[in-house]
Order: sequence, then structure tokens, then C-alpha cells
Amino acid sequence: MKEKIIQIVVFSRKQELAEKFKYAINWESRYFRQETKIINDIEELRKVKKVNILIVLIDEQMNWEFIEFNKEVLNSKTKECFIIDMQKRTITKNGITELLRDSQDDKALAFKIVYDYYIELKKKNEKSQLSYNYKKLKKTMNKFEQGDNKSIILDKIDEVVMENRRNNSAGYEKLKTMIYFSIVNKLEVDSEKNYNYFHKAIARIFNENVTVILNEINSTIRIIRKRKKQLKIQEYLEEIKGKQIIEQIILISKIVEKSMN
Repeated sequence: MKEKIIQIVVFSRKQELAEKFKYAINWESRYFRQETKIINDIEELRKVKKVNILIVLIDEQMNWEFIEFNKEVLNSKTKECFIIDMQKRTITKNGITELLRDSQDDKALAFKIVYDYYIELKKKNEKSQLSYNYKKLKKTMNKFEQGDNKSIILDKIDEVVMENRRNNSAGYEKLKTMIYFSIVNKLEVDSEKNYNYFHKAIARIFNENVTVILNEINSTIRIIRKRKKQLKIQEYLEEIKGKQIIEQIILISKIVEKSMN
């Protein structure tokens, strides 16, 4: 969420009031990057494209009749519209009005708005990740279970990783299986480190504890990297040392895949 810039507009007829609220928003926005703009005129607001958060400040220069008259304009600019009545000490969102406590100054209000928005973003992101992981797991397992060129690829893994020498470590066959899984699915290292689907795939394939499997695979990679009888892949394994085990598996699969072309 830090990468995305949240666009916020403070709409108020009173510049001084808007400036104070903008300062409070900037002060409290520790959960995401944001840009806050002040708009004083409804016609100027009409020209604005959609924003993430719209904060409308009602004071003696702007009454509820004005808000009701321009509600269509306000709602068209955002799904997150907060209407704050500074005189009645109320905050309205989605038609629900709450009384503000005496202790809720500009900073407290700004914190409530940005924190509530952060929580909603987080929930949406988690829901999206769950959906992504489910689809990714289903797709990758389908490709794995089809078994395309399995024996050929497994032989190639032996050739590239072990140069057809023996490896009796507990995790070698599991390492081979997950390299094959990565090759047939053409997996790439995820910049967001989202490997939930990979963990679930390991659990399904081996029907064992994922942490135990990854530790066995890690131990095998370490044995290969430190093997006294030199292997060509050892230098590369030293380069990727320290990365997540899943990332190491994917990166090794790229070396194997390259040798097949």
C-alpha cells in the first residue's frame, strides 16, 4: 500500500479551516502515501477526476442545503465521502451520521478518516490476495498434474543440478519435484513475495508439513552448494544463498529451463 498514492480532496469555502485540516491529514497519514488538495469552489470540483477520499467541511459559509443540492457532484467524485459539520460536531459517511466527541480535534478526525480508509484497503487487499492464491494454486496444480514431459524434465534436472551424480539426501527428490513444478508453470520470482499458493501446492503434493519439506529442500541445496566434488551449479547456488527457499527453487528452475532451449 505504500507504493500507491492516495488522492485526497478537502472541500471547504473557508481556506483557513481547509489548510488546518490538510495539515492534520498530512500529519496523520503514516499508513500510505497521499496527496491532499484543497478545493473551495464546486465548479472546480466538477473538473476533478475521481479521488480516493473526499472530505467536505461544513461551517457558517457552507450549509447542508448546499451539500444536498450538490450531492450528486460529491458522490460522483469518490466512494469515500466524509461530511463534517464543524458547528453541529457531526461526521457523516454513507448516510450514517455520528456525533463527534469533544476530544476529537482536527488531528483526531484526520486520524479516524485515514485509519478507517487504511483498514478498508487492507481488507480489500487481503480478499484480492485470497482470490489470487486460490486461482494460482488451481492453475499451477493442474499443470503439475498433467505431467507434461515429466521424465524428460526430471532427467534434465539431474543433469544440470547434479551432473548425473548421485544424491542421497532426504530432500533431493522433493527439490526435483518442486523444480519441475516451477518449470511446467513457468514461475517467476514474485516482487511482493506472495508464495502462499506455492506453500499450499507443497502440502498437496507431499501431504506433509510444509515447513519440514522446505527445511529438507534447504538442507539439500546447502549440501549441493558445499559438495567437495565440484559442480557447475555451485557458484550460482552461492549467489542466491540467503534468498527464500521458494525463490531459490524458482531460480534453479530457470537455469534448468535455459539448458533445455
